[in-house]
Amino acid sequence: MASEVTGRCLSPSITRSRPKPASAWIFQPMPKLGNHEAGSGRPATPETMSMIRVYNQQHRFYCGVDLHARTMYTHILDSAGKVVLDKNLPAQPAAFLDAVKPFRNELVVGCECMFAWYWLADLCEDEHLPFALGHALAMKLIHGGKTKNDKLDAAKLAALLKGGLFPLAHVYPRQKRPTRDLL
Repeated sequence: MASEVTGRCLSPSITRSRPKPASAWIFQPMPKLGNHEAGSGRPATPETMSMIRVYNQQHRFYCGVDLHARTMYTHILDSAGKVVLDKNLPAQPAAFLDAVKPFRNELVVGCECMFAWYWLADLCEDEHLPFALGHALAMKLIHGGKTKNDKLDAAKLAALLKGGLFPLAHVYPRQKRPTRDLL
């Protein structure tokens, strides 16, 4: 059977009654990825992880938010590590502000850098709440576990903030985002 793309045979040649060993298979080499194709970036290694900045400021409350388009799981720890809020909320500014109202004085909010973080960063800036945007790839290496759900992810984000291991990504300025998104 010949490949439609290359015309080369992808199965072992059938000249005997028994198939040849696996080494007789013809495999095409993987194409080299250009600089702008998916997967072309360098993988993160422990050496490059040491160069990533982390959020290590002390606060009384640490809020981890696992943010999605319609929902946000919010987990707040106090400085002793006790859970003071663990709630799934609608992804709306009013719902978030109502939930964190008792902890606002000394609260830091941490969120993973995914597609929906703009409004939360802008809200925290407007409300004078410290906001930390997490580097998604570095977080994957730090807390990559077998069990993954919104509740656990929010708890891990809060714990990383509290422990001073929250890897930071750049919060792009609000005024420059429309131009960057066009490019």
